[in-house]
Amino acid sequence: RGCDLDFGDTRRTSWDKRDRTMAAKCSEFLRQAGHKGKLILWAHNAHVATLNSQRRKSLGAHLKDKLGSKFVNFALLFNNGSFHAVEGGNNCGGTIKRFRFAKAAVGSYEYFFAKLGISPAIIDLRVIPRNRLFRNWYTNTYTVREVGAIYDPKLTKTYDHRIDLPTKFNGIVWVNTITPSRLLL
Repeated sequence: RGCDLDFGDTRRTSWDKRDRTMAAKCSEFLRQAGHKGKLILWAHNAHVATLNSQRRKSLGAHLKDKLGSKFVNFALLFNNGSFHAVEGGNNCGGTIKRFRFAKAAVGSYEYFFAKLGISPAIIDLRVIPRNRLFRNWYTNTYTVREVGAIYDPKLTKTYDHRIDLPTKFNGIVWVNTITPSRLLL
């Protein structure tokens, strides 16, 4: 759930336009940096994933098309902990509050990593077809929690999304317990 921004074009969703705009800005930064330039971008998993459908093309899919194998993206996954977000609603107005997530649900990618007992960790998903521990990820999909700027604690289950991580991300940054950002205002 993000803020609905009005870009004045009803043919495409605001999310699609926002991702195309972010991709164009990233491309411009890379062009200015020259042939050896690199860019690290931190954004919500749904933006950096390589999602491409008739309805929506993500920032990650735009950058993958432009950069090919030079584009590397990571999903940030966690088991439990606290975070800040605006409570409920479909707009960006409101007060930022602190929320807490319980442990990840059985059958989720997060549950799998929590059971491994390692944290923090960075996992290269590009090698998993050769690793029997992860091989079933190509034949099954599991859930991940996706929380953005807005959160409604009454709708906790709506933040669990089924996704095939190995086809949408090159890697995972895993943190067992998250802590909320420090608010500057």
